[in-house]
Amino acid sequence: MSIDGNGAGPATPGPEGAGPDAAASSGALAGAPVPDAKRQVMRELRDALFDYQRAANAFDDAVSEWLDLNRTDLRCLDLLERHHPMTAGSLAEASGITTGAMTFVLDRLESTGFVRRRRDDGDRRRVLVELEPDGARRALSAHAPLVAAARDAASRFDLAELDAARRVLAAISTVYDRHSAVLRSGAHRAPAGREPRVETGEPDRRPGPSRTPRRT
Repeated sequence: MSIDGNGAGPATPGPEGAGPDAAASSGALAGAPVPDAKRQVMRELRDALFDYQRAANAFDDAVSEWLDLNRTDLRCLDLLERHHPMTAGSLAEASGITTGAMTFVLDRLESTGFVRRRRDDGDRRRVLVELEPDGARRALSAHAPLVAAARDAASRFDLAELDAARRVLAAISTVYDRHSAVLRSGAHRAPAGREPRVETGEPDRRPGPSRTPRRT
């Protein structure tokens, strides 16, 4: 079911994962019959969310190429930009990868000057990960023109409109998180005639959505 409640919607946006239609399928924004006028607005919102996700993914790809990093690296930099310092374990959990894979990510980010690891002064058994100032500035510099343009675009809307947009996006983000957990738990069953992906122990190299460090 799509965000407009009629089951129609664009296809999933390629290897980046499910589009906004899938996010809305939980019933948070769809399910009960809605008037035609509202359904039309929901269709337009669906399309706008689809376009946003496509544009954001394309921008993240461009940033990853510019910094010579991959999408997992960028996702970790974003988490550290918002929450640093973090332990390696909490960073792995938040980014959705194993602690073993996180070791390789941190080795790469440390060798390229983006992060550093240090012992926690309060508990010497814990290792904290934090951004290197120069590395953070390098990553954020890729976003300076975008941040300025995004602030200009947002300034055209009044406070009520911005708050409504925030609440819609927060609701859809909650749906994404809930359905991600369902898929990872194994509770969701594949349709008849389709076999689920078999876990081989090899890292999943398919690209996924990431958020690169940005301040708006």
